[in-house]
Amino acid sequence: AEVNQRTKRLTRCQRCHTERADGRNSLAAVHPELVAEWDVTANRPLRPERIKATYDKAVVWRCPDDPGHPPYRMSPATRARRPIGCPLHRKMRQREASQAA
Repeated sequence: AEVNQRTKRLTRCQRCHTERADGRNSLAAVHPELVAEWDVTANRPLRPERIKATYDKAVVWRCPDDPGHPPYRMSPATRARRPIGCPLHRKMRQREASQAA
């Protein structure tokens, strides 16, 4: 948007308008189970209460079951849509499934 459109017409920043949550549609409100996996330090200044559940940029997650696992990157939108979680746990489950077959 041009400067005069934002100053005279009082329009908002389109990026902020589409990505910022209003409380009801935040990641924390829509998917509270994911908040425990959110890496607070690595994702600063982002917070799950302030971004939409549909946020499509990668953020950092931590394995809730094993703090020794490395952090991994995935967008909240993908993380919520496909609850696959920690990549190391996913690989272990795949390995166990292939050995059982």
